[in-house]
Amino acid sequence: MTNSVVPLWNPMRLLSALLSRSFLGTSLLGALLFVGIAAPARAAEHILDLYFHNRVEMHAYGADTNAVSLVLRNKTANPIQVLMPAGLYFVAPNKMIQTMVSTSNVQLDLAARQEMTVSLPAASTNIGAKKAGSDSRFSIRGATGQRDLEKLIPAMQRAAATYPVNQAAVWILTEDASYEQLGTLKSGPDVLATRIIGQADVARALRILSDAGIDVRNRAVWRDRAQLAASVENTELASWLRTFQ
Repeated sequence: MTNSVVPLWNPMRLLSALLSRSFLGTSLLGALLFVGIAAPARAAEHILDLYFHNRVEMHAYGADTNAVSLVLRNKTANPIQVLMPAGLYFVAPNKMIQTMVSTSNVQLDLAARQEMTVSLPAASTNIGAKKAGSDSRFSIRGATGQRDLEKLIPAMQRAAATYPVNQAAVWILTEDASYEQLGTLKSGPDVLATRIIGQADVARALRILSDAGIDVRNRAVWRDRAQLAASVENTELASWLRTFQ
């Protein structure tokens, strides 16, 4: 029997000949073919699509003035990547309780049959209503149905602002809140409570609203722009407040 000769100057033919002579070679070849071939990443799926197609069970409850609590359960035997976008609208069971809108995109992985509780960043849309507690169950909509609010949500995301700024922007838009009214949001015990939304927060909220294409000059808080400008350390923002027409 004549042995085959493999030219040493052809490394690919040499590797092929070596691998063809043993089971180990076959296994190694398979391993070499597998290396570097990653499984395709799962695309994130919108939470409402998953909910309406009965793949994820979802319940939404009040958590705090700045969040909504979502209880999610994967009803399938496969992992799911879930997207909860900014702009989800959480409608309270009655008008005495705050309605909420999500302000940030949240993406997560749900393992097969897994249940998870998620805190979703949000802002209230009605300033005088009672804070939603864990006993308040929301109904969920994919959009607010308010054109200007739909314009504001992506502008807030681009700005990556803090909760006080986002809340001020929403209340200025939905309630035409004055600076004094924005001060009703407080933290701490009643006697020692301090306002959460300060002058710098309001100033930045006005700029975000304006950048979203919303006219802020007819808003009640615009009358306080001189006072706001005097208190803002950001010189560019202070200049905008003084000169914007």
